[in-house]
Amino acid sequence: MAIKSAVAAACVALLLALLPPVGVAYGDEPAEDDFDGGAYNGGTGWSGGWQTVGDVDIVNDGSVDVGSWHMRMKHGNGIAYRDVDLSGLTELELTVWAKSGSFESGEYVILLVGPPDNLVEVNRWVADAEGEGETDADGEYHPIAIDLEAIDTSGPIRIQFESHLNDEDDLFYIDSVVVVDGQASVEEPVSTTPSTSNAFVVLDSEFADWSGKANISDAVGDADKDRGDIVAFYWGDNPDDDRVYWMVERVPGQKKLARYSLHLDMNNDGDFQDSVDRIVEVKYRPRKNNSKVDVRVRRADNHQKIAEYKKNDWGESKEEGGSRVEFGVPMTDLGFSFGSAFRMYVESNWDDRAPDSGDIQWSPMPILGMIGMAALLLGGGGAVWWFKLRRYDGVGVPQT
Repeated sequence: MAIKSAVAAACVALLLALLPPVGVAYGDEPAEDDFDGGAYNGGTGWSGGWQTVGDVDIVNDGSVDVGSWHMRMKHGNGIAYRDVDLSGLTELELTVWAKSGSFESGEYVILLVGPPDNLVEVNRWVADAEGEGETDADGEYHPIAIDLEAIDTSGPIRIQFESHLNDEDDLFYIDSVVVVDGQASVEEPVSTTPSTSNAFVVLDSEFADWSGKANISDAVGDADKDRGDIVAFYWGDNPDDDRVYWMVERVPGQKKLARYSLHLDMNNDGDFQDSVDRIVEVKYRPRKNNSKVDVRVRRADNHQKIAEYKKNDWGESKEEGGSRVEFGVPMTDLGFSFGSAFRMYVESNWDDRAPDSGDIQWSPMPILGMIGMAALLLGGGGAVWWFKLRRYDGVGVPQT
């Protein structure tokens, strides 16, 4: 009877470990829109939908950065704006992911923010943006972050894009618009995950369990912004667990939003764009005493959403350094076949990548079940029952 009770307790603990923390209400993003629904009134927190003038559309073509839709401004003098009430909020920051292409000298797009009758230009995209802005017309998505401290937010404000383009081929895309409140009051999250030893990875925003796990380091200072400067990338799994786990570490002391994209070549053929391949998108926001981490799993070929796990406390808080974030994805979401290997690399939205070139090849351990694992342990403690192949750009990574 004692043995049965012990086994039952172990099973309950294992099931609890697989559950994500209970979702809580976060107020750190008063307004956001990633256009993922393909509608002008998508997102949350806005006073109304996007208002447009000229050739402005929400489309699902043109190499979307995240999700399946983005807003496009196409030649001519177009306008797109949306209002939001941020009264009483402080330490506000506006982050925009945008890309431009085929701009010629004299063509530009501007971003204006402020009360509707007193808009202020805060960024300009031009043909050659060196010294004039944070993005250029290279056809690639880049994020910009605008401090709204100087903007009067005592009443409703407007976020407005204006295009001044001449040619039919001139295009400007916006993939995400997010307003972040650095002083939002946050309810403490309640975690259902039990404590664990260093032998197992648990999603609990504690990082001692990553000690000894396979990892690679990345050079400091090779990102556009410190907030996206990846310095280490870890990966691992647990016996008898249906998840795969990762941890990304950036330069310490960061207190801003970070976004990562984990690219997975699930059929191990060196092509990361097949229908079986996956992209795991991670949005990490450190809070004063906790964090908010959202994870989405998508198909790599068409960006179709497979699964989403929102409002998790899986990262360091501001007080802890705002550097490390961990996350896990069920193998079923990845379409993983046991015994096979896959390739992976991670990148931030601030132009950093780990590894800098090539990829990592790895095969997680199979799930044997409680009975199978117990039989192996009883039948021969010295038996080797899993094999892991870890490669970094053609060079083996030791299992530390």
